[in-house]
Amino acid sequence: MARKRRKPEEIVTKLRQVEALHGQGRTMLDAIRQIGVTEVTYYRRRKQYGGMSAEQLKRLSAHCGAATRRGLGCERQARRTIMATRGSEGPRKTAQA
Repeated sequence: MARKRRKPEEIVTKLRQVEALHGQGRTMLDAIRQIGVTEVTYYRRRKQYGGMSAEQLKRLSAHCGAATRRGLGCERQARRTIMATRGSEGPRKTAQA
């Protein structure tokens, strides 16, 4: 059976649906089952997309799309962007006691 790849917008909608069902008094496990995913999938998606607004999601999608077109993984490109915004500081060093 083929698996369907969900769009990020659909994932965020499902995460909000679980929160609403849980707020109505359902157990978390029942709410997760209601949207049709496993518990592991729910928590993995919540870690990745939880708390995102629609605007943040659009920026992430645009960023990942551009990184993919350049042949880079989304995570790798995100790290490059973060390092570029830090400037030439380099990695942060911890003080030795």
